[in-house]
Amino acid sequence: LFYRVLAEPGQGFSGAASYLTGVGLLQVLAPTPAPDQLLEGTAVLHTPEIDEARGRIVVTADIFVRTSDGTLFLYLRGLEGVVLDTGRETRRRETLRQWFYTVQWEKLQAPTPPATALQGTWLVLGDPCGLSDLVVEKMEHAGLHCI
Repeated sequence: LFYRVLAEPGQGFSGAASYLTGVGLLQVLAPTPAPDQLLEGTAVLHTPEIDEARGRIVVTADIFVRTSDGTLFLYLRGLEGVVLDTGRETRRRETLRQWFYTVQWEKLQAPTPPATALQGTWLVLGDPCGLSDLVVEKMEHAGLHCI
């Protein structure tokens, strides 16, 4: 059932998985044949419904199974399957990946502030946690005047 859909040019997908999704009617019309008896099957495929937006093909068929003497043994009507395009998500991700901009960082040296900007007297306001004491200590160690 699925082979023909996948094999026809322009009908299948590059990567596909097929699943049986339903059987409309199953009729056993004759006694079960002997295990060594040859059986012959005929499948009538209906026009597949191709849904490219969802990446799937819905296939329906009717199947007739006959014994070696031509007796109709089994009849399946409305056998339905879905062929899913398994490569669709990979192609979609690749398209999105190529859409994004490439970020390239370039490390630059920070500009050195002019020496005159640091000179003078600095007013450091205190805080209850003692962080300002640390700031004053570092600034004085660098040769700056703090009050």
